[in-house]
Amino acid sequence: MPEEFIIRPLNDGDLEDYGALAALYGYAYPEETITPFELKMSDMMGALDRGHKRRLAELGGRVVGVGGFEHWESFYHPDKYLLHVIVAPQFQNRNIGRALYLDTVKRLETLGPVEVQCWIQSDRPHSVKFAEARGFKKMKVKWNFALDINSFNP
Repeated sequence: MPEEFIIRPLNDGDLEDYGALAALYGYAYPEETITPFELKMSDMMGALDRGHKRRLAELGGRVVGVGGFEHWESFYHPDKYLLHVIVAPQFQNRNIGRALYLDTVKRLETLGPVEVQCWIQSDRPHSVKFAEARGFKKMKVKWNFALDINSFNP
């Protein structure tokens, strides 16, 4: 029988939770390195306003996924949200993402959002398919350019 996972609130007093969260964000957004301390500071400064606490999926005592939402400043509207569902690659296809998504949407629906967006790396077809199956549509493609300073010859 497969091991069961649980969904629980992020413990904002536990830097280990933030470490697991930083690793998940590193997988989902590799071009945007963020430390556990930066995530904690962001939470403390109100980035997750109006009680939008992240919730973690835990399997065998290990954090393997996160679900949550937040108001993103560039949306210019108080009822537009950015939804996050991230599952570590080695734990995908076990219904963890589905459970995190349903949990997150249930909490989000209480706020009556006018729009919900999610950002997905285009080179992750399984993630794109997951979002499209839930009614999300591609709106724009973001290109990331990075200059390798060590090999750059001006």
